[in-house]
Amino acid sequence: MACAGDGITVSRLARPGWSTRRALHDSRDSHFVPICRTFHCPPTTLTRHTIMASTLRLMPYDAEWPARFDAEATRLRAVLLENVIVEHVGSTAVPGLAGKPVLDIAIAVQCESAADTCIGPLTGLGYAYRGPNGADPRRRYYTRDVNGARAVQVHLYVLPASAWDEKLAFRDALRADPALAAAYEAEKYRVAADVAWDKSGYALAKEPFVERTLAALRRGASPLP
Repeated sequence: MACAGDGITVSRLARPGWSTRRALHDSRDSHFVPICRTFHCPPTTLTRHTIMASTLRLMPYDAEWPARFDAEATRLRAVLLENVIVEHVGSTAVPGLAGKPVLDIAIAVQCESAADTCIGPLTGLGYAYRGPNGADPRRRYYTRDVNGARAVQVHLYVLPASAWDEKLAFRDALRADPALAAAYEAEKYRVAADVAWDKSGYALAKEPFVERTLAALRRGASPLP
């Protein structure tokens, strides 16, 4: 379905030079030992599925993550509207950065009717539609599990959307500054330990680092002291 006003306009944060184009660094020559840091719950009445679902795993960067994104993006573009934007975001999109072994993909469309037309094709690819997500009621959330484990998360935005701009700006800042990426990785492990490797607690605990970084970028300042 076409939107009123053809074409997608992408807004950006105040600092010039950020692009929505994917610029993945090819680090397939690097090799990392796939060691997971997982918090193990003591025996309780919780089911094994409940414990695993709430337990956080952080892994060293996997050089196969870009290829996994490319393959998934190809599947998505084959069934979605021509003018959607598909971006690799999150920690798996930053070369060298440890993260959860779950692909984060951001999709942008121009209007809510276009967002609605994505539901059928995405569920046809095996995604579960989770409905609106976040402060923007137009934002949609999808997940796809493989063998009972989360494999991909899709965040769908209707432009203009500040959350879209911020997600790409934060990713691009990490890609451009290895020192910032190293600081973020250290912060992720620190807060993970603080919240006993709980997924929900972890997501909230690392937000201050993200917000400080975005605030510095808006001012045109260095995100690091």
